[in-house]
Amino acid sequence: MNPIHFSVVTVVHLDLEGLQKTRKSLESQQYANWTHIIIDSGKSLELLQYGKSLSVKNTKFISESDSGIYNAMNKGWKLAKDKSYILFLNAQDTFCDDLSLFKASEALTLFEMPSWGCTTHEEIEVSGEKWVCKLVSSPSLENQLYAFGYRSHQSI
Repeated sequence: MNPIHFSVVTVVHLDLEGLQKTRKSLESQQYANWTHIIIDSGKSLELLQYGKSLSVKNTKFISESDSGIYNAMNKGWKLAKDKSYILFLNAQDTFCDDLSLFKASEALTLFEMPSWGCTTHEEIEVSGEKWVCKLVSSPSLENQLYAFGYRSHQSI
C-alpha cells in the first residue's frame, strides 16, 4: 500500500511573513509525503521571489490574480495529486505540533482511508490567550455535517 499523501494548499495575499511561518510549520513535520501548493494573489514581488526559491520537488507555486480567497482555494485543490488528501493551511496558519501529518496518516489508515476525514481545529488569537477547540467524531457524513453541524475547512 502506498503511503498517504497530503496536498497542503496555502492561499496568500500580501503576507510573506505569514507564508514563511506556515511553510516552516510544514517543513517541521515528521511526515514527509506532502506537496505544498501555494496560491499567491500575484500582488507582491517579495512573495514571487520567495515562492520561486522553494524546492520544486515538493512545491507548486502559482502567482497570479484571482477573484478572491475561494477562487484561490479552488485553484489549489485542482492542482493536488490524484489519491491525495487535501488540507487548507492558509498563510499564518500552523500545525499544532511536528507530528500532525503523521497522526493524521495513522488515523486515516485506521479508518481504511476514507474519502474524507475530520480533526480538531483550534483558533488562537494573536495574544495566545483565547482558543476554541471544535470537537470531532468518526469520519462519516452524517456525524460531521448533520449531527454536529459546521466544520471548518482547516479541519476537514
